[in-house]
Amino acid sequence: MISHIRAADFEFQNFYMDIEPSINREFARHIDRILIRSYFYARFDDEPKRKKPSGWKRYLGQFCTYEDLHSEAGKDSLRRYLCEEFGFSYESASDMSQGVDADDLEKLKDKIISVRKGPARDKEKEEILSFNDALHVLRVYAKRRELGEAKKPNPYGYRTWWLTHETLVRRATSETIKENGAQYMMRPEFLLNFIALSPSTEDVRKSFGTVFPTLLGVKLSNRMRDDVFKDVVKKVKESYEISEARARATVGELSDKLKGDFFKRYESELREQRRH
Repeated sequence: MISHIRAADFEFQNFYMDIEPSINREFARHIDRILIRSYFYARFDDEPKRKKPSGWKRYLGQFCTYEDLHSEAGKDSLRRYLCEEFGFSYESASDMSQGVDADDLEKLKDKIISVRKGPARDKEKEEILSFNDALHVLRVYAKRRELGEAKKPNPYGYRTWWLTHETLVRRATSETIKENGAQYMMRPEFLLNFIALSPSTEDVRKSFGTVFPTLLGVKLSNRMRDDVFKDVVKKVKESYEISEARARATVGELSDKLKGDFFKRYESELREQRRH
């Protein structure tokens, strides 16, 4: 998670910091980084009881100490916040490896790499991501054994799951599922259905308000491709060099274009402009 926050910080500084006063709600909904998008949504929030963030650094400061973000101390700062805020318990890399067979881990990592293999993928990054995914899968089963979950039947089923949208990983784990006799992955949609059974309408409203700004919201949204949107940002930055008023006008013009025809015509326009 800390790597995502760091990447979002770099992207905000490189693309959005200079044009922040010109960005409106319609424009912000196409930003691919959920953390940056949620920052602008928070700035646009008209709910009187909610305090708006005064700036990007203060916004990130609610998760960790901003001055430490890009150092090792930033990871520890984020860990402390998550554990305090949500009652999480932290597992280190060595904790995660407990009960996981090293050979099984390596084999599953290779399977995931083969399933996710595609053009223009960074080999080192792919190794790390696939290793982490394989470790998550096998750790679920190891944790269940550790807690004796199969020996303690209850109406809710297993306690330990991996909550994720990683559908590609699932394709590589059919044999692992058969060997362990149970699924390891919980879909976020299940949580939505579970929440919907809450007896209190107010509880449902509050819970959905918490769930939807997450990755599920990204999956349900329909935004333009990232490379096309970056071209839009570039146009706004060019306008900002002329004047702030011109930049705001440009955002309005581009926002209107983004609304129609599922953005296909505008994507074609920008691709055509890049060729010339």
